Amino acid sequence: MRKQSPPSSSVITSLDNVAITKLLSYFLEWLTEGEDSTQKPTISQNTHQWLYSLLLVLDSPLLDDSASVLSKFLSLCCTLRSLEQTDADIASVNIIYTIISKFFGQTEQ
Repeated sequence: MRKQSPPSSSVITSLDNVAITKLLSYFLEWLTEGEDSTQKPTISQNTHQWLYSLLLVLDSPLLDDSASVLSKFLSLCCTLRSLEQTDADIASVNIIYTIISKFFGQTEQ
């Protein structure tokens, strides 16, 4: 995973839905780029903050691209929950999963 700065409210609130969806797709790509290796994907605290912030400002109803990215995130969350992780890691994944499934009404692909 790349080194990241925490999200700032001025940056997050200046993004439109297209930019938010693009950022979410980048995060999805970064989190899954090591899937073929022995490295387990994880969501760091900083990544969790970014994902939570982006989901907070994503408008509903969703664009088709946004819905597709969120469905892929649900699948990733299920994968992450099945791996051996700390309670804090699982809690972070569960929060993201719950927001996507309950608030945005998305299901896994």
